[in-house]
Amino acid sequence: VPANLTNPNEYTKPGSYIEGIVIVIAVLIVAFVTAGNDYSKERQFRSLNDVKNDIRVKVVRGGDEHQVATYVIVDGVIVMLESGAKIP
Repeated sequence: VPANLTNPNEYTKPGSYIEGIVIVIAVLIVAFVTAGNDYSKERQFRSLNDVKNDIRVKVVRGGDEHQVATYVIVDGVIVMLESGAKIP
């Protein structure tokens, strides 16, 4: 016979709800720490991805040849393509 059927007052003891509250608090702490860790990793991934996507290309501006990042290329700039170069 299960203990809770033989002693119905087991769950009504003073302080018996504390275990439940502690479990809920522990679960919330783990959830917040995990969410914070995931957010931090996502920010690191995005910054690394931005660095990876920042390609330096040769362009012609005002008749002179320059090497610039793809983020600063504007309309009217001539991009010099070479063998193996990535197209911005």
